[in-house]
Amino acid sequence: MSKSKPGESGSGGARRTNLLSLRAAGTAGLVFTGLMTVSLVLLNRALATSRNADLVVWFNQEVAPAATLVSLYLIPFAGIAFLWFMAGLRHSAATRNDRLFDSVLLGSGLLFVAMLFSAAAVMAALVSRLTESADFMISSDDVRVTRLIMFSFFNVFAARAAGVFVMVSSAMFLRSKLLPRWIALLGIVFAVALLLGMSHLKLLIFLFPAWTCLVSVALLARLRTGAQA
Repeated sequence: MSKSKPGESGSGGARRTNLLSLRAAGTAGLVFTGLMTVSLVLLNRALATSRNADLVVWFNQEVAPAATLVSLYLIPFAGIAFLWFMAGLRHSAATRNDRLFDSVLLGSGLLFVAMLFSAAAVMAALVSRLTESADFMISSDDVRVTRLIMFSFFNVFAARAAGVFVMVSSAMFLRSKLLPRWIALLGIVFAVALLLGMSHLKLLIFLFPAWTCLVSVALLARLRTGAQA
């Protein structure tokens, strides 16, 4: 009867844990990408016009509150999926010398989710007030203030937190060699765009789901390669 070598079972358990982290990060990242993209597309469609008067008419239509609420209800689930993505990414990419990066990654990720939820809460409060009473009509001032607050949360604070998250993740990829070098370098470009890009660009925030999708696909591809090895 052969005996297993010391540390053999431990290394096997660590490998299984690492594969599980890759699967969790890749799957959760794709779920976040899908939910976040759909929600942002619906919200951008709702706020496509720059005229507050047109938005007042849109919001006071019967179909408008329902369509907007659907997009807003997707955001909490997108945030939950992102937390799973972040946890899996930290476990897979972090090394013993990455404690500083790991702390910044965790802080920026949590800050991004907080800004995301705050932006959704602002819009949800306005739409929920509209659906509570048929006599309540949204005014131009209501729309203007809500748009300004949402814009600040999304394109200013959330985008910057996402930029830090992408930058730190890319640095960890370079150190750990978890993903190809070109993905890490492309991530740095995305991070600079999120950190220094013009806040008035509505499509700026879409860079983050695009990066998350790329990383998730690469993680799942690595998982398949590791499973075959």
